[in-house]
Amino acid sequence: MNSVTILLIFCVPVIAFAQNQPKIDSLNNELRKYEAWKKALGANAQPMMDTTKTLLLNDLNREFRDFDKEKGLEYAKQCLELSERIGFKKGIAHGYNDYGLYFFREAKFKEAESYYNQSLKLRLELHDADGIASSYNNLALHYGAKGDDARSLSYYQTSLQYCESGGSKRMMAAIYHNMGLVYAGAGNTQEALENFNKAKKINTEIGNKVFLSYNLGSLSGMYQGLKQYNKVIDVNQELLKLNQELYGNSFTPENATIGDMYYKLNNYPEAMRYYQMVLADEKKFPNEHCSSQIHLNIGKVYHKQNNLPEAMPHLKQAIVFADRVDRPDLKRESLEILADIYGKQGNLRAAWQSHVESVALKDTTDESAAEKEKAKRLTLLLMQSSFDKEKDSIQAINEKREIVQNNIRNSVVTALVGSFIFLFVVYRQRNMTRKEKQRSENLLLNILPAEVAEELKEKGRADAKHFDNVTVLFTDFKSFTTVSEQLTPQELVDELHECFKSFDEIITKYNIEKIKTIGDAYLAVCGLPVADYKHAENVVNAALEIREFMEKRRQNLGEKTFEVRIGINSGSVVAGIVGLKKFAYDIWGDTVNTAARMEQHSEAGKINISETTYEIIKGKFPCEFRGEIDAKNKGKLKMYFVNSNLQNFAN
Repeated sequence: MNSVTILLIFCVPVIAFAQNQPKIDSLNNELRKYEAWKKALGANAQPMMDTTKTLLLNDLNREFRDFDKEKGLEYAKQCLELSERIGFKKGIAHGYNDYGLYFFREAKFKEAESYYNQSLKLRLELHDADGIASSYNNLALHYGAKGDDARSLSYYQTSLQYCESGGSKRMMAAIYHNMGLVYAGAGNTQEALENFNKAKKINTEIGNKVFLSYNLGSLSGMYQGLKQYNKVIDVNQELLKLNQELYGNSFTPENATIGDMYYKLNNYPEAMRYYQMVLADEKKFPNEHCSSQIHLNIGKVYHKQNNLPEAMPHLKQAIVFADRVDRPDLKRESLEILADIYGKQGNLRAAWQSHVESVALKDTTDESAAEKEKAKRLTLLLMQSSFDKEKDSIQAINEKREIVQNNIRNSVVTALVGSFIFLFVVYRQRNMTRKEKQRSENLLLNILPAEVAEELKEKGRADAKHFDNVTVLFTDFKSFTTVSEQLTPQELVDELHECFKSFDEIITKYNIEKIKTIGDAYLAVCGLPVADYKHAENVVNAALEIREFMEKRRQNLGEKTFEVRIGINSGSVVAGIVGLKKFAYDIWGDTVNTAARMEQHSEAGKINISETTYEIIKGKFPCEFRGEIDAKNKGKLKMYFVNSNLQNFAN
């Protein structure tokens, strides 16, 4: 694979690979529901039910593999091991394919090819058209990375045929795009443009905006190489609008490219307008690589307009940033223009000094072999995450390669090499901004349920809602004050943290929403904001695990930890956000008050439930009727101790 292909792929926006947290949360939620469902079935669960789990694990692998390869690999391993254990061929094929992707990214091509072929063999046996297309597509990427473009295109064509029979337009578009990359690398601009435009048409039809942005980016690179500057401007205007829709903030690379094209067309006012947009972005999100380039570009425009006083400070600033980030190429160009300006101003000594410095830098501005290798390694990673390739007729490709248009290929390389590092750094900066946004969203999800957080982001508020069927869990620790007197303040906080952290992990398994902790008390609820018909059963199962955890901890730590009391009640509640500062999601109603009374009248190591909860879970858990007990402000209430879970009860 030559440098044209590398650069075109590299220009794909890195932000597309950012974590899709809402989807990951949804998949994990489905996985938890599945595990709870299977556990409830116990011995009645059928082995083939695990096919659902293998598919969820495979989807989780896909979400993680682009930004956390080790976590993605762990999900792939679980998928493969479970599929092999239950004899699920489709899951085994997924697992082999995912292992192939992992080794491909590690540039271990022999292992990658072996797993790809094993996956392909199984998918052919299963007549899985989409799966077969995916396998051929990955093999095409594999041979493309090894530089065997003809074989790569042959596999792409086969993949394309299976896409057509399987109806996967999304993959068809990706294949056309990657075929365009291969043709671009071979210097066949006509075929490259044809395939990029086919991909663009399909992605426009199906509304795949992320991949459409890749198509536009590659078309931009091709038109730059062909010196069709007006077309570059049109494509980048379209790309700019699309990225605004996708990500909602300004986009330095597109503005910079449009500015460059106007500069080449000698339209200096328009070039300056777009460069100033880039400069404004740099002030918001400083990046010295980009700052050096944009100050140089603005200096060049002022120089062309013969506005020498305005040009000089920008060129000097470009040199400062270029020194900081080790960019001798940008420094040399800035010095050459400064030498000309000093000469025009009659400052011959300064002109001579700038000229001598620029000449001294000429030998250091060629891209080193190490940098080229680094670019190739980065390309391999991006290739796998973004697309899948292929075409037919090896003989025809070889014939076309013999008549490669060297002049066009070289001009494409020249056009792209100059912006290569600049684009990389800008997209990395954009990706960092997305990560910061993602961290903020993750923090919000730690405070609020996902559905409520989404409503808050969309509307700026979250309305209070009534929920008819929920189950509330209250816990607190017996003799908390006595135990706390035996611990240092730090030991007390650490012990509470360890206990509540484990409570969090337990309730998460059962789709229970934590509401808050109040001192040593812990409040959670199941059945909101998403209804769950197993709300009472889930809470009782969680309570049993919490009790077991605390009993084991008590055995290990003795008086250094607590004894837990648990109370549970079912009914209706109102839930919503209160306050403006440090807002919190909370629940209100008589159901909550009664759950608190259940906890208050429980005993150490016991789970005390109300009559309402008992009526829902009776027959599923062994319960001991305690009689009617007088509760504060409630009168006499029937209460029950839950003694064990269904499995032990059946034994």
